[in-house]
Amino acid sequence: MFKELIYLPGSQEIEISSFIREYSGNTATFSFLTSGTTGKPKPLIFSKEQLNVSAKKSITYFELDEFHTFYLCLDIKTVAAKMLIVRAYLCGATLICGPVKREIEFPTERRIDFISVVPIQLHYLIEKNNDSLRKTKILIGGADISTALTKKIVTLELNCFQSFGMTETLSHVAVRKITSPLSPYTGLDGIKFSTMDERLMVHYPELQEEPITTTDEVQLIDETHFFWKGRQDFVINSGGVKLHPIEIEESIHENLGLKTLIFGLPDQALGEKLAMLVLRKDPLDLNKGNFSFLTSYEIPKQYQCIDSFFYLPNEKIDRIKMKLASKENEWRAIL
Repeated sequence: MFKELIYLPGSQEIEISSFIREYSGNTATFSFLTSGTTGKPKPLIFSKEQLNVSAKKSITYFELDEFHTFYLCLDIKTVAAKMLIVRAYLCGATLICGPVKREIEFPTERRIDFISVVPIQLHYLIEKNNDSLRKTKILIGGADISTALTKKIVTLELNCFQSFGMTETLSHVAVRKITSPLSPYTGLDGIKFSTMDERLMVHYPELQEEPITTTDEVQLIDETHFFWKGRQDFVINSGGVKLHPIEIEESIHENLGLKTLIFGLPDQALGEKLAMLVLRKDPLDLNKGNFSFLTSYEIPKQYQCIDSFFYLPNEKIDRIKMKLASKENEWRAIL
């Protein structure tokens, strides 16, 4: 039970109250929708005991207790939001529910000890709450963290952690402290990892007897630590070379300041060629000389300038929809 439950104006009071009643009552199972990153969202069913197992692992890792105050600013439909509520409930902590928006701010009269956010929320939070943020444990998920945001986190010495998990694992199964150079992901207590065909396998016997197969490619250090490389769903095989678009996008953003989206298009010679969407309203002339920081394989072959990206509810770019939309526009070659 919460020590205190506070709803700020604009919060999801009706929806949150409904979930809390179900969780604290006799409801035995809970349904969660997958994110839809690689296809149509599908429902998954978990027991109350499984929710508790997941929450307790996070509570132990982050050393949370009844003296802490949690802040909720995520959509209650997501597994991340519901699991934050469960953690606060099991701790007997204070839970403050704020509005779900990108431009979040902390309530000035309260110290926030633990919060889960997506990267764009943290960007706005840093702009408004530099000083108070240093006392907060910040769990970041939902989308990739840009190099620019990583630099801000490190410079300000914020206590930020990047989560690794999915709906299938009931929130995160591994966490990494955001440092420079990048630290590896560390599995939560009792969770082990292995690989099969470079894909990460999650061994989580308290949640599921069989290993959970992911589409994530990793560099496995040992059974509890790994570096994330990218998703096999997004890997592009160009002339026999495997390319991870997210890594290339981050490098382009860091060196050219351009927000891009990269995917593969069919090519008779290469199998797949790199295509790039650039978030920019004005036309842009690009050539290979602009990409001296990339290898020859990583330089896109063609590009489009577009006004906006499509996003999923979890703030990840909808790559499938963007790829389909690109067919309606004309490509420009990078020579």
